[in-house]
Amino acid sequence: MVKLIATDVDGTLLKDGTFEINPEYEQVFGQLLDKGVRIVIASGRQYKSSMKLFPNIGHKFDYVADGGATYRYNGKVEAYQRIPEDVVEELLADFAKLEDPELDISLNSSDKCYVPVEGSPMHLWLRDSYRFDVTGMENKDKCPQDTIIKMAIYHPTNCEGALTKEFVDKWSPRLHMACAGNQWVDFVMPGINKGETLSRIEELSGIESQDTIAFGDNLNDLEMGARAGKFYCVGNARDEVKAKADEILEPYWEFGVLNKLKQILAEM
Repeated sequence: MVKLIATDVDGTLLKDGTFEINPEYEQVFGQLLDKGVRIVIASGRQYKSSMKLFPNIGHKFDYVADGGATYRYNGKVEAYQRIPEDVVEELLADFAKLEDPELDISLNSSDKCYVPVEGSPMHLWLRDSYRFDVTGMENKDKCPQDTIIKMAIYHPTNCEGALTKEFVDKWSPRLHMACAGNQWVDFVMPGINKGETLSRIEELSGIESQDTIAFGDNLNDLEMGARAGKFYCVGNARDEVKAKADEILEPYWEFGVLNKLKQILAEM
């Protein structure tokens, strides 16, 4: 029996970094809520950005935000995982040594997003498309006076490929490093991911993993998929994700997740 549905957002429900979501999603999620199904939006986005996608019923959902670094259950923040200031500043120093001029970086608290260069393509995309609360950093080498829970490196076409081997070799053992689309590589504290945080919501809800289904498209969805009783990916997912999915749905632009949700609803 399906008791909890967890879904990624960007690349799964809609085009990455946009707000162009089919309004039927909100309608079908509402019908599932009426059936007693718990809805969890599990995204690398900030909580506020995800909730704005569902203006009428988003307050009824639970949220795994910032790649699992924070979550909200029954409308309340339950936990966040802070990255120590010295670690933030060491990564910033190493990032400054990277030579690709199109690389950029953001630092995220549970409510704000900090960028070193205001007016950059990344800044404008975060502000205007993701609709984050974005502010500039007073000193691009220093950690802002806030609780930083995620850092995200951006590149307009291939973030993974733009990072040097030395950078990846140093930081992948120290922080959890996850690809969140072609343009993003996210860094959170070790042991933090969407799957680990989803498990906390399951525990709080008294829901077993076999009664959970999950939807995703990218590498940062794999732990969540492994946690769920059933894992579905969209047709535009990475090959590594398709290999782990129980079923491959239509791509996001053909509303694969929406069609599956309607099928689940019809079978209840």
